[in-house]
Amino acid sequence: MLKISIISIMFFIFSFQSIAQNGFAGESEMRPIRASLDELLNSWYIGKLSVDTNTSSLNKYGFKHNDIPLYADRTYKKRLNALQSPIPLGYNPVIKRFIELYVKDKRVQVENMLGLSHYYFPIFEAELARHNLPLELKYIPVIESAINTHAVSRSGATGLWQFIYSTAKMYDLEITSNVDERRDPFVLTETAVQYLEDLYSIYKDWLYVIAAYNCGPGSVNKAIKRSGYKSDFWDIYPYLPNETRGYVPAFIAANYVMNYYIEHNLYPKNIYNPGYIDTIHINKRLRFEVISKALKISTELLHELNPQYLRNLIPMPKNGEYYILRLPISEASRFTIHRSRIFRYQTLLDEKEKLKVDNASKVKSISYGGKRNKNELTLILYNVKPGDTKYKISSLYDCSVSDLNKWNNFPGGIIKPGKTVNVYVPKSSYSKYKNVNFTKR
Repeated sequence: MLKISIISIMFFIFSFQSIAQNGFAGESEMRPIRASLDELLNSWYIGKLSVDTNTSSLNKYGFKHNDIPLYADRTYKKRLNALQSPIPLGYNPVIKRFIELYVKDKRVQVENMLGLSHYYFPIFEAELARHNLPLELKYIPVIESAINTHAVSRSGATGLWQFIYSTAKMYDLEITSNVDERRDPFVLTETAVQYLEDLYSIYKDWLYVIAAYNCGPGSVNKAIKRSGYKSDFWDIYPYLPNETRGYVPAFIAANYVMNYYIEHNLYPKNIYNPGYIDTIHINKRLRFEVISKALKISTELLHELNPQYLRNLIPMPKNGEYYILRLPISEASRFTIHRSRIFRYQTLLDEKEKLKVDNASKVKSISYGGKRNKNELTLILYNVKPGDTKYKISSLYDCSVSDLNKWNNFPGGIIKPGKTVNVYVPKSSYSKYKNVNFTKR
């Protein structure tokens, strides 16, 4: 029955597309069907990604609410061995401390990460699989950012995979005042996986790679040299930077906890599920507020799905290029339908903004000289005092040095005390400036 239903749906979709392409259905007839299909697809996708938070069904061991189960060393070691990872997941007292840090002290954070993992891990796994890398590397963001795409460290490392500026630029990520691709979970995942692959081509050992991901190849190479060029990772371990000596054990502990959380009375929180996401190519400047008004969705959701845009603005891309906008599939379809109207609205707002700037510029030129209407200005005579400069006088009357030069035909840069200077101010502001000449400074 399931196969028949899927085949029927696909036949209906292709038939619908054929009718649309041949002009037998107008846009008004298409919209309700398209919206229905989008809603069905989104509901199906959310159902597949939904997080089971029913602790009564997940709690197969019958733990009480406040129970924090801990186990003997042999149990932790056996469970890690059972994961059968191509990455050596050993066990030692340091790894044990990190396991118990997660399951005892960081329980809330772990449950939040378990919830987030239902959305983000498929993104990580798809890219890792494409490069034929171990899927267990998906746990690096657990220790890097707690799976928080907005995370920024004290050193400026940013995003899920915590890229510093220099590494990001080495891989040609865009970082400007408007865009930071380190915040884009898809782009940064592609880049992080490429970086991991590059590191593996150097070391051919995944524990070395994970250490180098944290502290850089230079520090790992120094540790290898200081160890006497030992080949086993745990032989160079004492020579690594302090942070990295915790990083690799924390990674192994994350592998353990994200697989055996139920054994420790931990359960996912259903905290993030945007549903099925579609991408749209944007080749013009576009503000989130315009998209929000057009599609009746919040700018907060737009920012959550598109965190790489720092000012709630998709800037104008370079010629022939485009930026990516991610939307829930139903909103993506509506954007496509109303695309021309949305961009016309943005153009209208840009024209209004330009008009405001032009008007402000005109007001300033009337006030401070240049192309000004003399009927709106009045003359004030200023007596130059010892220590005065043209810059100081212009700041007193909120005008420019260029204005003073025009009004007085100054031949040089220095003005002498006792000289009288012409200053023009707006008539409406005369009372503000009339006593400046007599104020002690």
